[in-house]
Amino acid sequence: MAALSKSGFGGKTPLALSFVLIVGGFLIHDQLLILTDNVAWHLQGARVLLGGGTLYRDFFETNPPLITYLNVPVVLLAGQFGLSLQRAFCLAVYALAGVSFGLSLRSLLESGVCNRATRWLGCCFVYLVTILPGPDFGEREHLLVLFASPYFLDFAGGLAGGGRGRTHSILCALFAAVGFALKPHFLVGLAAILAYCAFRFRKNALTMVPGAAIIFFVAAVYGLLVVVFHPEYWQTMLPFVMDYYVFESDFRRLLTVFALTGVPLILLAQLPSRSERSFQRVLLAVASVFSLIYFLQQKGFSYHLLPAMIFGYLGLAVALAEDIKFDRRRAMLAVVLLLPFLLGWPVLSAWKTATFQPAYQHSSLLNHVRDRYAGQPVLILTTHFSTPFPLALYAGIEWASRFPSLSMLPVILERAGGEAAARFITGALAEDLGRYSPLAVIIDKETIRESRRGPTSLFAFLNRDSRFAAAFKDYHWVEETPRFLIFERGG
Repeated sequence: MAALSKSGFGGKTPLALSFVLIVGGFLIHDQLLILTDNVAWHLQGARVLLGGGTLYRDFFETNPPLITYLNVPVVLLAGQFGLSLQRAFCLAVYALAGVSFGLSLRSLLESGVCNRATRWLGCCFVYLVTILPGPDFGEREHLLVLFASPYFLDFAGGLAGGGRGRTHSILCALFAAVGFALKPHFLVGLAAILAYCAFRFRKNALTMVPGAAIIFFVAAVYGLLVVVFHPEYWQTMLPFVMDYYVFESDFRRLLTVFALTGVPLILLAQLPSRSERSFQRVLLAVASVFSLIYFLQQKGFSYHLLPAMIFGYLGLAVALAEDIKFDRRRAMLAVVLLLPFLLGWPVLSAWKTATFQPAYQHSSLLNHVRDRYAGQPVLILTTHFSTPFPLALYAGIEWASRFPSLSMLPVILERAGGEAAARFITGALAEDLGRYSPLAVIIDKETIRESRRGPTSLFAFLNRDSRFAAAFKDYHWVEETPRFLIFERGG
């Protein structure tokens, strides 16, 4: 504790506030959070694995396998202690956040950049990695930040000339390697960060080599393991995604999100400029590279911007902590300008989720499915990934397909040469109907209507396949909601 006090992290107030943020954040996520469709689908993948299924054969996943395997302990935890998957997932992520916080705090202490003002950096870190993600809590980008934060803080401390423990640095690099394995294409960003820092901070550039070597070595080993144990990913899934899955960029959403986060971040980054220390500059460089990756992906989802936001705000916090001893009034002005974005982003994200996405925990479809089909195999045919997941998770049904939705099919049908991939999806759905024999098939009315992109509806296209048509003959219409048609097997 003496070391903490000497370094400026002592005092009861920041530690107490960090504890309040952790407990309060967990309660918010446990009671109010609706897991995103991506998170719910990865939990479903873990359930398939534990049930004896094979990844990429019985479970269609476009990402490398690590994210699915990381969710296996969550499913086991839920089953062992009788927890809901949401509570088990929140516990797991907060446990990861606790480890990340401990390692990050040690990185800051060893960096030598600490002073009296930085005693609140621990609180800032806790807020950034728990509260700030809002509804995007648990996305792969969020997990990447938790895994990589200790490494980048240790990395920046080394460039700033601070002392570094060899064991701690190795542990941080190994921890970060897991995070980059979740998003392997981010290794290109890491290479760009290393190149910039090697050019900008030549004096201490050699301090970067051991950690970077560990990360890229682990990435190479991971790639080799995927080739050996999951050849389907390289042979079938990756070519399928590269050839046929084309995301339609939403530039309006992209620019809106950037205007609300990127522009204020860039402007605020100009305020604390007196300090010549490299620590905050490294973190802001990390944020800039992740912002560039966000633009190159052209998807516009808020969770893709999380690494840029969190590392950017953390860099600003370090800069302000150092700048406050030079010009307290200007630093406090920067804090006042920064707070609305820090506090407003989770609220805005939550409002967006509540306004533009179905409230699954209170929707009539959820109640109907849970009351009538809980524990039974059910299939929902829709092009909206966010409709069946996380609804299937909260309704407690058995998902009766290897696909989360038909979201890929419209894009595939538009592309020249996409017929083979479309036939693969249709044939796989027919196989799933025969293998799982779902008690109910719920069809989104949008799949019945004629498509704006083609001469026929998606459901009519599915029925062209004799295997699918034969399997669906066993189902009859039983009920209709404003958006869905419900069919049941038999009678």
